[in-house]
Amino acid sequence: MTLLWNQVKKQIKKDDRGKHDIVVDPRSIRWLIPDCKFLLEADGAGPFSLSEWAECQLCARLGIPVKYFRNCPGKLKKMQVEYLIKHRIEKGKRWRLRLKGNTVRGLVSGSYQPFDNSKVAAVWENIGQYDRFKYQSLLDDTSFFLRAIVPNGEDKNDKLGGLLTGFYVRNSEVGRSGISAGPIVYRLVCSNGLVVAQERKALLYKRHIWIDKAAIAEMLNYAVSGAIALSRKTTEAMAEARRTPINIDALVQKLDELELEEQLRQQALDSFISDGDHNVFGMVNALTSTARGLPPHERYELERSAGKILAGVA
Repeated sequence: MTLLWNQVKKQIKKDDRGKHDIVVDPRSIRWLIPDCKFLLEADGAGPFSLSEWAECQLCARLGIPVKYFRNCPGKLKKMQVEYLIKHRIEKGKRWRLRLKGNTVRGLVSGSYQPFDNSKVAAVWENIGQYDRFKYQSLLDDTSFFLRAIVPNGEDKNDKLGGLLTGFYVRNSEVGRSGISAGPIVYRLVCSNGLVVAQERKALLYKRHIWIDKAAIAEMLNYAVSGAIALSRKTTEAMAEARRTPINIDALVQKLDELELEEQLRQQALDSFISDGDHNVFGMVNALTSTARGLPPHERYELERSAGKILAGVA
């Protein structure tokens, strides 16, 4: 289902409720273990729990294997974290705790520069092209993945179930990715998306450091025109891919290379077999179909992998 731009903005605004940051010396954080929970207080505020992603970030900063840490009792977690912060974190280092309500949703460095989803949306709106497109907005606790699709009838390829061109904007407020934009193809008949593989570096990619709003606007404006041109070329490549036969063994080999979870592997195989398109297009469609049920970050990654396969084989 596609959205209008105002609906996308409302979704972002709703998600922003309760968000705030604390920049703190990690040595000043108090680690608490009430009722077998693992909590923290920072800058006189809290207690806060850690999201799964923030817990991964904490473990990465301290060099603790995540699976091991999650199996530790509260007392052992507290002891290890306090010891490792004291002995592995340089004095003077700062951490930015990205909070939502009573949860630490991200634990990033003090040099991390917030450029949140609302700012990305504001930049896009100021460029003045937002009413040209329909949107799909995928948003969870770690990632924002926005598709801007050229509406049906303006730039449509009906040969393969209605291939629509467009571009994506991707962001993470908690350090899972930078800000990026690039081309996509969207298949109207089944709502499958594909992130187009690019021969050169991303049309827009910026880490969350030294961000200049005007520069982001200029890069995004450039990325839009470049993305749509590339996605149009990809619709032609997908038509050619349907004429390139491939068997199930080749798909199995690609799935092995992608190291998908068993459930996702089986889903992709089932889709490939049932659709009856035993060609490169069928392989790509099986992957993008499997990606539909994934969270934003994982969906983007699998759709990007499908784009790479198309570029490498078709």
